Amino acid sequence: MSFESHLVVDEQIRDALNAPLGDEQPPSWSVLVERARAPRRSRRRVWAFSVGTVAAACAVVALLLLLLPGRHNDLLENAAAAIPAKGPVLHLVYRPSPVTQQLLDPATGHVHAVTVMTRDELWYDPARHLYKEIRRFPGTEPGASDVLWRSSKEAYSAVFGRQALSGHAPGQALAIQVPPEAALFSRYRQALASHEASYGGSGTLDGHPVLYLWIYHCVLAPFPGHPGSSLGCTEGTVDETIAIDKKTLDPVAVYPGTDTARGPGFRIESVSLIPRSEADLGMPARTPFPPAMTPGPGGCPCATVDVRTSKTLAPDSASAWLARPAAGLRGRLDGLPLEAVRGDSLNPAGLPVRHGVELIYGSSCKAMPRYGGDYVLVQESRTPEFFYGTQATPASTHAIPLESTYSHFAECNAEKIGFYASQDRSERIWTTAFRKNGLYVSVSSRSRQRTIAATRQILSAR
Repeated sequence: MSFESHLVVDEQIRDALNAPLGDEQPPSWSVLVERARAPRRSRRRVWAFSVGTVAAACAVVALLLLLLPGRHNDLLENAAAAIPAKGPVLHLVYRPSPVTQQLLDPATGHVHAVTVMTRDELWYDPARHLYKEIRRFPGTEPGASDVLWRSSKEAYSAVFGRQALSGHAPGQALAIQVPPEAALFSRYRQALASHEASYGGSGTLDGHPVLYLWIYHCVLAPFPGHPGSSLGCTEGTVDETIAIDKKTLDPVAVYPGTDTARGPGFRIESVSLIPRSEADLGMPARTPFPPAMTPGPGGCPCATVDVRTSKTLAPDSASAWLARPAAGLRGRLDGLPLEAVRGDSLNPAGLPVRHGVELIYGSSCKAMPRYGGDYVLVQESRTPEFFYGTQATPASTHAIPLESTYSHFAECNAEKIGFYASQDRSERIWTTAFRKNGLYVSVSSRSRQRTIAATRQILSAR
């Protein structure tokens, strides 16, 4: 293959891998200035511009007005001054936002929707590397509320216990991160001056004109043997957008990613810099979970997928593996025969062993649920597990959350996401999580009705 052909292949690989990521970084400042200084064209040529070109030109002008030095410094200072500065600690409060939950009544099989309001309040002291976030979910189980805290040396969740600070230790995952908007607001003036947030367009929010600041960071992993191509972002991707009121210059909302049209975002109630004496940065009380448990993704004291090991069990060995009667073990479940039983060890090396069991009914292969098949998967353990989706299992079984999510377990015969990708595709599933016989149990299926029926059968059994 010629050198030119290699370049063509590299271009195709790069486009295929990186197209979902969007721009890998915003245009350089020099490019924006050159666009703004470009000579005007004739009126006929201007009318030939597309709407997107006009919008891009307006974006450049707005960005220059916001960030250019010299005579526009006063506007920059006004934007930074929109956050009251009385001390070194950031205090950010989000407005309550509605979250809809589907709840299953196992006695009747009826599912009804309820709306609960969530509320987040956080403090961040960058000089002392202290961060604290209080999450409140009024109207739900008390355990759904949480307090997250981290210093430069340790981190805790009031609900799930000790948390990992980095992913360098075996079995650990980055659990509690300082949100990018908190890092930006904690040094707002310097961040705007150094262009750490680039212009992301303008729009309207609640009838008020707003401009958008885009916070983006991506360290690309090179694709071996293909210069200029990558396997995506390493170290996690920072990709958020902040809406700024054009009149007051107050930050009013935060959006994941750049699509501000899909939802209202997380509305900001207040943001300010306060004295340390007024900040609530105390470490939350320790939890009953053993501190030796290594947390996994999502911030819970559980093993990650990478440290899970499994083996096939005989059905009559499942209860012995759990050290108590398996809650969902039977010959058939919702008319589907029991096809396989797997015993999981959910512990990183050197830590106490935690056992879990997977019961696969219906379509299976290699002792796993078959991708795209008609199956029911029952997962149960004596401790709440992220991998099983039981880390926030309610204590009551009168109303069980019914969630639509994507497969969080290994499936056999799953397709690859793409030709060059190492990950398998996931599929939409319905899940429930509850407690029975002292076990944390989750039920998953591609069929909503099978998930409901299987859950009811397990709970009604003596």
